[in-house]
Amino acid sequence: MFRKLSFSMSVVLLLSTGVFAVGHEQGFSFHAINAIERIGCVGSASGSNVATVGQAQKAYNAVSGTTTLQRQNAELTQRGRTTGTGGRTTVTQEATADGTQNQRGGAGFGGRGIRSQGQSLSVSLDTLMSNTRGIGGAVGAQGFVGNQSQIAVGPNGIDKQSQSIDATQFSTVSGNASINSSLDVVLNQSRNVVQAQ
Repeated sequence: MFRKLSFSMSVVLLLSTGVFAVGHEQGFSFHAINAIERIGCVGSASGSNVATVGQAQKAYNAVSGTTTLQRQNAELTQRGRTTGTGGRTTVTQEATADGTQNQRGGAGFGGRGIRSQGQSLSVSLDTLMSNTRGIGGAVGAQGFVGNQSQIAVGPNGIDKQSQSIDATQFSTVSGNASINSSLDVVLNQSRNVVQAQ
């Protein structure tokens, strides 16, 4: 059995340029592999990975009267199991998920200037499963749930956007068979508002 799980998070808070802008950037990245194999004789094997992230940023700029807030939450799960007699049974699950957000509040007095928001959220789930020359089978499931939200409140209005993904992949094999399944989802959105000086 081989399991690998890695993730990274980056958080950057950008406060004050020469024009009193307020802004945020944050992101996360998952990459997980769950590989299970059973060979010969009577036996079984199982493995799982679970990873969760959550982060939030908030900033207030007294000069422009702008408050900004952004949040990210995500969970990735992988579970696989093989069982049988003779032959070879394998389950390989690979998942990659990424989320990024950036936000800039109005610059200058009264929130004038450029207000912008941008975010992206993506997931890729792949499962390879096979049972050859034996009696038995395998089952595997992997899923990703992620959501992001941003809000900027200032004297000239409210900017808000959000996005979410809920993706699940389930596979089962028995007899002399194989499965190769893939699931990919990508979301992107951005907004720019120019307020007259």
